[in-house]
Amino acid sequence: MADRLCSADGTPLAASSVASAGRLGYGQWPDILVGTPGGVVNALYDMEPSSRTSWLRAVKHVVIDEADLLFSGGYLSPMNKLLGVSGCDHMLHARPSVGSGLGGPGC
Repeated sequence: MADRLCSADGTPLAASSVASAGRLGYGQWPDILVGTPGGVVNALYDMEPSSRTSWLRAVKHVVIDEADLLFSGGYLSPMNKLLGVSGCDHMLHARPSVGSGLGGPGC
């Protein structure tokens, strides 16, 4: 995946970051985050607690891979954690404490 999305003339349109296997672009302030629920949650737990909220607030768009399986089976718990830390935990009726446990705003 490209580090930046660019227009035809090469002007950066948005910065991106990929979360996989516990790897997250910490130094970047991405507009777009791409990853699986588990990959993003694991990477967030590896991040310093004081950085999580600021980093997540910089993200404008999230693309979650494996969308057909997100709300079933083993992905339900990571999705609850992701939605909690993003402040959108009401979407899955997640507990507000999930977001606070990761350092996010919760609801």
